[in-house]
Amino acid sequence: IEASEDVDWNDAASEPDEPPIPPEERAAIVAEVLERHYSAWPDKPLPALDGRTPRDAAKEPRMRRRVVSLLRDMDAHSARRHREQEAAYFDFTPIWRELGLERFRLVRSPGEGVQQRLL
Repeated sequence: IEASEDVDWNDAASEPDEPPIPPEERAAIVAEVLERHYSAWPDKPLPALDGRTPRDAAKEPRMRRRVVSLLRDMDAHSARRHREQEAAYFDFTPIWRELGLERFRLVRSPGEGVQQRLL
């Protein structure tokens, strides 16, 4: 096959510029995608949980810590991306509740030592 000299292949391959998505619309789209993704997360088998789903792992005392660790990491990552990149924030509170887990933070209080406090 020979290329025609009359065709500018760079122009033929380029797409017309699309107008940017308004910030409010973009935020709504991202929020919907995050909601769909994370609402299915409790029922997806995960290698980090030895192939168990977060829902099943949360029922086992020895695996519950791993689920809590994953949720804490996802929570922190979402908050950091929101803060540093103005990305959409996803609130994991409903997933914590759905899995029957509480969010605790270790707090060091003078004279009282380390205590767990509900977030």
